Order: sequence, then C-alpha cells, then structure tokens
Amino acid sequence: MNWILIAQITYSLLILFVILRVLYDTRSSTKSLAYILFIVFVPVAGILFYFSFGINCRKRKLYSKKIVEDEPLRENIHNKILVRLLSPFL
Repeated sequence: MNWILIAQITYSLLILFVILRVLYDTRSSTKSLAYILFIVFVPVAGILFYFSFGINCRKRKLYSKKIVEDEPLRENIHNKILVRLLSPFL
C-alpha cells in the first residue's frame, strides 16, 4: 500500500477542513484570505497559529452565556403574547 499517497490525501483533507473552518468563522474577507494564505504556504505553523489566535473563544462564551440567560425572558414574552392573543376569547 502506498503510505505516502494516504498521508497526502489525509493532509489535503486536513488543510481543506481548516480552510472551510476559516471561511465559516471569520467575518472579514481580508482576515480570511490572510489566514488561508498562511495555512497554505506555512501549513503546520499556519494551522497552529489559526487555532491558537484566530478563534475568538471569549465571544463564543459570551454568546452561549447570553443564550442561557435569555431563555427565561423569551419564555416570559412568549407567555405574555399568548395571554394577550387568547384573552379576547376567554
């Protein structure tokens, strides 16, 4: 079996996955292009750099915390709307 071919295919899939992740996560097109070029031209260091500095974990934590905090508020508003809609029929 040709192990070099298997390693190249695995490596290419890894690079493709990381590039898709960059495109999905990064809003700025110039920032995305810079990360992608860094990943393509300096592969191992580029991948490590992106996963170390490119992903904003603090923003993700804030959004997930906000979703948990907003759930009771959403339920309360939903219940008030239902009461208002159904009150003429009661």
